[in-house]
Amino acid sequence: MLFRGAPLPRLCHLAARNYHCAHEYDRRPTPFRPLAAPNPHGIDLAVAFLFVGYIHRLLHPRRHELITTNRSADVLVTRENILLSSASSRRTQATEIQPRSSTPFWAIRDQIAGAIKSNMATQYTPKTDTPLNWKTTSIDAEPALGLVNWDALKQYAISVKRRDDGSQTSACELSSEYNTGGLHAVRRIDFDDGCRWVARLQLHRQTLESRQRLLHEVHTMGLVRERSRIPVPKIFAYEAHDDNPVGAAFMLMEFVSGDTAMDSFGGWDVHKGEVPSRFREKYFTALAELQVEMASLRFPRIGSIQRINGNYEVGPIPGLGGPFDSAADYFEAWAKKAKFPYDEDIIRQRTPKKLAKDVLSSIRAFPSQLGQLARHLPLQSGPFPLIHTDLYGSNIIIDSDFTILSIIDWENALVSPWEFVEFMKDLSMVPPVMDGPLYRETVETRLRRDDQRKYIALVEKTERVQHRDGKLSAALRNNAMQNLAQAAWLYLDGRIGLYAKVLEELKPTLN
Repeated sequence: MLFRGAPLPRLCHLAARNYHCAHEYDRRPTPFRPLAAPNPHGIDLAVAFLFVGYIHRLLHPRRHELITTNRSADVLVTRENILLSSASSRRTQATEIQPRSSTPFWAIRDQIAGAIKSNMATQYTPKTDTPLNWKTTSIDAEPALGLVNWDALKQYAISVKRRDDGSQTSACELSSEYNTGGLHAVRRIDFDDGCRWVARLQLHRQTLESRQRLLHEVHTMGLVRERSRIPVPKIFAYEAHDDNPVGAAFMLMEFVSGDTAMDSFGGWDVHKGEVPSRFREKYFTALAELQVEMASLRFPRIGSIQRINGNYEVGPIPGLGGPFDSAADYFEAWAKKAKFPYDEDIIRQRTPKKLAKDVLSSIRAFPSQLGQLARHLPLQSGPFPLIHTDLYGSNIIIDSDFTILSIIDWENALVSPWEFVEFMKDLSMVPPVMDGPLYRETVETRLRRDDQRKYIALVEKTERVQHRDGKLSAALRNNAMQNLAQAAWLYLDGRIGLYAKVLEELKPTLN
């Protein structure tokens, strides 16, 4: 069976940047942070729930018939508004995203102010739907959202909707459910005509870097919608500056009626991050196809996507610089900027005493050593591929059949060196050499390695069918470079380990 028992892990981010879920989970067993104890009884909760459901169906067949009918109808309704369209219709319907709104924001601001003063917005009861796995506590309890003017946000959304589709929309409501991550909050907008959007707001006061990331995300999603079949939400409007009546930088985008792969089927508490076995092959096959599609979006330089005069180009990476002409240039810039997020005291607390000295020196030296090796590694030349960088199950929206409806959270996407192309995060592994003498092969790691081999086979099959050049599968097969890519991301996330060992693996390849 494909991908049996493969857990969905996470890397410890400095800032969670999730759309539907503010939490990701680390199931990687490491000597520096042990794996949580498994269920001592070995009970598969998913099987238990299926068994209970089966008995309930036998006892109450009529009730299950009604539930099934209602669910089918609900799926038919929601699918009319999601992004499951063919490649031809997607390209036909693709619209150019303007920098900010085509109507000046301050004109919209005046409309908003007038509407609020005259109480133009009428109240109505939005339609109900399957509850989202979002927070249900009062949004007023979120200190970071205290300055947000929700009435202004509603009036802004109404103004944009009227402008875009010529509708007579006069009211909308914000969902009581919401979600927050490290950097953003999201709420659903329900219009009186049944249309639904999502507002995604920055939680903190704006900086130059946060503004650049918002713009890059908007432009990257526009590129992906226009030039690929990868499903992403449509962006209707955005404000990259927080000096507006809403009080925060934000974007308004299409609401996709589904849940994340991480949150589906009861969430982590039920499945512990594992994809249900009956969906595993379908899910990873679809992901392989999407990754091949993404890797086909290539540019001559390395950096972040930006749209200038209607054309997509590569610009600087927020916090790093560029654009870069070669992978070596990128690695050297990365080495100068990279900072491990934890200080020496924390590292010592989390490291066995006998390894503390080696671990500390390895962490300190890793960036500079990588920078010195950059010109001597057999690095690939361009054109370079687009990568997501945060492709976890918590950023993949699915339906009840595990069909992928949308890929979200493109804030840190970039055109990358081929050497930094990696498996989707849910299939990634901590390089064994980083744990040094403490590494022990486990059943989990053997299964993960087997899953990676199967995933590469799916990528190769897709490349053949789509007549691609095979660069993606070659990058995934290169174990030494995969370890380097993982080490670089883990370093920024603060994973403690022997990073120098990863670079030692590369020495036989030096020019």
